[in-house]
Amino acid sequence: MGVRGRDRAPGPDVDNFPLAQNEKISYSAACYLGIVGVTAITKNNRIGNQMKKERKHLSLSQRIIIENGLRVGDKIRKIAKAAGVSRSTVVREIKAYRYDRLEWACRFGGQNWCAKRHTCGVFGVCAGGKGCSGKCGQCRLCNRYCEEFEPERCREHYHSAPYVCNNCAYVDRCARMHTYYSAERADKLAREAWGDAHAGAIVTRDELRRYDAMIKDGLSKGQSLYAVYLANRAMFNCDVRTLYNYLNDGRFEKSRRGDQPRACMVRPRKKKAKEHKVDRDCLKGRLFEDFVGLLGSDSDAIGRVAEMDTLEGRRGGKVIVTFFNVQTMMMFGILCEHKDASSVGDAVATLHAAFLDVQFPMVFGILLGDRGTEFSDPKTLEALGTKVFYCDAGKPGQKGGIERNHHEMRRVLVKGVSFDDLTQKDVDLVLSHVNSYHRLELGGMSAFEMMRFCYGEEYVASARKLGLAEIPAEKVNLTPALLPDIAEQVIARARKLVDEKEAALKAVEELRRRRGW
Repeated sequence: MGVRGRDRAPGPDVDNFPLAQNEKISYSAACYLGIVGVTAITKNNRIGNQMKKERKHLSLSQRIIIENGLRVGDKIRKIAKAAGVSRSTVVREIKAYRYDRLEWACRFGGQNWCAKRHTCGVFGVCAGGKGCSGKCGQCRLCNRYCEEFEPERCREHYHSAPYVCNNCAYVDRCARMHTYYSAERADKLAREAWGDAHAGAIVTRDELRRYDAMIKDGLSKGQSLYAVYLANRAMFNCDVRTLYNYLNDGRFEKSRRGDQPRACMVRPRKKKAKEHKVDRDCLKGRLFEDFVGLLGSDSDAIGRVAEMDTLEGRRGGKVIVTFFNVQTMMMFGILCEHKDASSVGDAVATLHAAFLDVQFPMVFGILLGDRGTEFSDPKTLEALGTKVFYCDAGKPGQKGGIERNHHEMRRVLVKGVSFDDLTQKDVDLVLSHVNSYHRLELGGMSAFEMMRFCYGEEYVASARKLGLAEIPAEKVNLTPALLPDIAEQVIARARKLVDEKEAALKAVEELRRRRGW
């Protein structure tokens, strides 16, 4: 049992404890010596912690120090100390920005340096190979003419410190693939990567146009951007601060910063965009542990559980809001124009209208979804007679039933295709085939038959109101051929991949021809 701080016996004096200049004390050693509640760190540790807080990116001068240290053959730890960073930072920097360069050795040129030379059984690859009886794996000409030539890397320098060949004394006699580090090259690549990560807005053009139309309509009436946001809160997938940033940066075609009532009086501010949620306190009392507690206290609750999710096609386009009854594995889907809280509310209202007040709580009495922004308005959903819960962050397996059923839908609605040309009849057709599919998990029955067994024929009749129909087992089709529009997109994408592959192969052949490989 623990001892209170005022009752604990005093330990040794840490400040006067004999230590070497660079000696460190681990937490376990400190506990063993009786130093409880005190973290003993050295001067070097304090400096390292300060550097971690002050610096985030390496500068060009630090990269020059790293390059000079590699050129003279200094240890990685010494280079890190001179650059004022940790050893792991230097290692990551070298591995991230080192580059390959194949240089033919001026000595020992008769040796083959292909990585496949020990297992190669090819003969006569070179232009003068007619009548040659030797293996190409034992001939140095193979390296210049073979299309499958793969240079061998240096095992000593590439996979262990210093990870490059900047200080290798045998570079002029080694025909392996050489690896170098250049400060100027690394700094240029790092700045380009940083610029790409911080350039532009994370939003599609269709979403920008939709935001632009709503904002322009409100600003033309003399409303502020904040008032427009409040009036259409469920239609925006971003925070109001993000909309201000888009408006101030001129990303909208119709709306301008000067259209705001007080734009000329207030300076524009910049702030990092946050994740938009209609109700920021929606997780209170609706966590997954609360869901598990409800199932433990109510034995009949499992029959009322349904999982909800969204199946997305092209980003920013139409989405399918899906619902999965856990007990019967019955899948329902509503095609929506946008992926937002308003669309999810309309989808649940559509289900409620089909199943009415008596049947709806039996099939969708408990809804379990992820923490996406489209499910952040639980009060609107719970007003229809259901209870909403959320999975833990990054754990989609907690609603694994609907994720597994999405795989069946993806057999028809292949990932990457657009849903913009689909209609609700197309979605109902796909779900009809999925729900008519006989499964081993259901004892050989389909989801329609399972719903009829668990709830009754009247519930199946309510499902038919949503456009679902039972398909004979021998006519179930779970391929893109079920929907001609999807099949055309899949064929066009396959042709594009073939064309890109052929173009890449031609480019490689041209490069090999120019370099004489």
